[in-house]
Amino acid sequence: MSIQTIIKVTAIAIAGFCYNDAKAQSAEELLSEAKKLEQKYKEKEALDTYKKVLTVDANNIPALLKISEIHIAMGMRFTEPEHQAPYYHAAKEAIDKAFLLDKLNSDVLAEMSLVYSLSADIEKKKEATVDLIKQSKAFADLAVAQNDKNPKAYYALGKWCYDMENRNKLIKAAVKVFYGSFDKTNIDSTTAYLEKSIALDKYFAPGYYYLGKAYNYNRQYEKAVQVLQQLAKLPTLTQYYIDVKKLGADLYQQLQ
Repeated sequence: MSIQTIIKVTAIAIAGFCYNDAKAQSAEELLSEAKKLEQKYKEKEALDTYKKVLTVDANNIPALLKISEIHIAMGMRFTEPEHQAPYYHAAKEAIDKAFLLDKLNSDVLAEMSLVYSLSADIEKKKEATVDLIKQSKAFADLAVAQNDKNPKAYYALGKWCYDMENRNKLIKAAVKVFYGSFDKTNIDSTTAYLEKSIALDKYFAPGYYYLGKAYNYNRQYEKAVQVLQQLAKLPTLTQYYIDVKKLGADLYQQLQ
């Protein structure tokens, strides 16, 4: 091969590399693209794009958070633990990595709480279930401590309290051994946390749904109806919000 040919081939290779490099998207650009896909209810495509962010920046916490959130949303559409498990495990893997990167990030801590609570729902061993529940509460408490203006942190606390009210007696008894006892007005704590959550973010649909459930559980039916009506009027921001509003509508119909 002549020197001229070598130079020409090299020049073409360099030009191709520069072209591909120019085409490559930054983590910020990919996050923006993924968010737009979520807003168009293209959840699977959004998830794939958030995963693509990690190929550019393996330690990108916003992407890890969204990967966890979307997997949780997907898993919650199933009722059988064996079908939920792959999604919850994927969520836990993502959020555990985010936690290792920043153990004082309130958003990460709140998501840790939610993921660990749902992981407890599908755990078969009593000791492991109790441990997950205890960790979930600790993460929620720390999330609020790190940022007392974080609506998701109060939501995690409120959901934890509500879930505890509805867990089986054996699990509740085991958790009570650790905490000593629960306040008899625990459901009031639930509503207080969830009210705080939606006060901080008036568009946070999950907060409205669980507040409606808590009011209903506490036989505050008029308040339940009111908050579920508010939920129905919220903007439908993502596919997950479609799911939450559908659950809210079903509960609303039961209250009529």
